[in-house]
Amino acid sequence: MPRFTSAAFGLTLALLAAAASANEVMSWVPSYGIGACRNVLNGTYGKYKAKDGLTHIGLQFWHPTTSGGVVFTGAGAADAQWFADWGKANNVKVLLTVFNATNGWDWNLATSAFADNHAAFAKALVAEMDKFGLDGVDLDLEGNALKADDHRSEYKAFVIELSALLKAKGKLLTVCTFNNENSDNMPDESWFPDWLGKVDYIHIMGYEEMYETSPDKTQAYSYQQNLGAKAGYARSQVSMGLMASNSWGGGSAIQHLNECITKPKEVASICIWDLQFPGSAWKTEEAFDAMAKIKNTAPVTGALARTPGPKAGRLPILRMAKGGMEFISPTSEAPTASDARGRLFREVPAPR
Repeated sequence: MPRFTSAAFGLTLALLAAAASANEVMSWVPSYGIGACRNVLNGTYGKYKAKDGLTHIGLQFWHPTTSGGVVFTGAGAADAQWFADWGKANNVKVLLTVFNATNGWDWNLATSAFADNHAAFAKALVAEMDKFGLDGVDLDLEGNALKADDHRSEYKAFVIELSALLKAKGKLLTVCTFNNENSDNMPDESWFPDWLGKVDYIHIMGYEEMYETSPDKTQAYSYQQNLGAKAGYARSQVSMGLMASNSWGGGSAIQHLNECITKPKEVASICIWDLQFPGSAWKTEEAFDAMAKIKNTAPVTGALARTPGPKAGRLPILRMAKGGMEFISPTSEAPTASDARGRLFREVPAPR
């Protein structure tokens, strides 16, 4: 078996840490709010800058076309480049958000792209992402009042196809979903298992319907995180949709931010609609303090959950060996407690 030097051991630990999905603090830039979003990103909030509370932003600038292309809507190349440059300068990931809201959410437009012209659509998204030096793709393709599982198999196949193209480039893939199981809005939470190992984060668009004390217990942040974990995701990959208003659900925005920190089993990732931050509460040190806590909380479970191998969700095993460290494949026999050389790491399963 190959041996690891102490320097290689340090590098290996760094790679293992990076493999776990860090918590997300995401917000979107709508094409009708570009100026206001720039102001938020350039603002100061007590001791914080915007970069201190954000990990990702999504540029909701692109529509699909019926032939599987992508086209700007209400924004342009200069706008996309400004945000891309800001993200690079501030260590915040910037995603291409493609959405199908024209006159209402047009599911036929979405399916004509991801189902009828899936290969062209996947390539067009990657090409547009590369053009502006963006960090990945965020799918916000929505349909309302549909039959159960409408185009589910085609959507799953498209996510797999797009994920392969993006992962080959070291890029991210995120998916927006409704906040109910087995609903008539697509995609919904019953589809979670379809994307396991293919997406980096799931954005649950519950917004004003989601809060910890909701009478509908399925809308509590803790329930939503458990639902994602049950499907096999790291808890940090399950991102709670919050409104950028001052209050909803009988509580303040700050209250709901703190619920995301204290109520789920692990500190929850969040995604905020939208980055204009129309609620003044979001432009405060108190809000950014909570956002920074979420951002800087290390994930607890689910390392390597995004790219499961033969034994899904397991870490490689390292153990002391003569001349350095010994690496054992996750498919090999793990060392036992009686191993004379000692055991540093065993498998760490993704949450169930």
